[in-house]
Amino acid sequence: MTRRLTRLLRYLVSGFGLLVLLAIGLALYPLSDFEVPARPYARLLIEHVDVVDAEHDTILPNRYVLVAGDTILAVSDRPLAPPDSTTRTLDGRGRYLLPALWDMHVHLNRHYAYTAAAEYVVNGVLHVRDMRGAYNPRDPFATTPERINGWNRQAAEGLLAPRIHNV
Repeated sequence: MTRRLTRLLRYLVSGFGLLVLLAIGLALYPLSDFEVPARPYARLLIEHVDVVDAEHDTILPNRYVLVAGDTILAVSDRPLAPPDSTTRTLDGRGRYLLPALWDMHVHLNRHYAYTAAAEYVVNGVLHVRDMRGAYNPRDPFATTPERINGWNRQAAEGLLAPRIHNV
């Protein structure tokens, strides 16, 4: 009996040791560098990008797109000169630019702003339609119109979240 227990304990300690070594190895593994702008930019100019035209179901090749904040200022098939030194230029060769995506069927809960809001935006979903279903005011997880309006206000003030549309 003690022999079995000793063997089991040895396996557990060995397994734990391997997990610790793996964690240390992952912590020390060098990550690839990513570019952080030296200063903030007021505008973004994306050159040589293929634009997905969802309205006409086509792709517009080799376009130049100028963006300021959350507004597209220009889309052109001819080069656009950067307006000033506050414009960052990106090369979009081999990449696609498409308008915001919508998720037309989501069930949000009261933890949405802390759990899922940023994930939508990071994946390109800038609008969601909440399918509340049978609303029960006693349900602590239910989304209420007040919560949804509050989240939309927070998104307008800077919360990384899509715009929520009620059913």
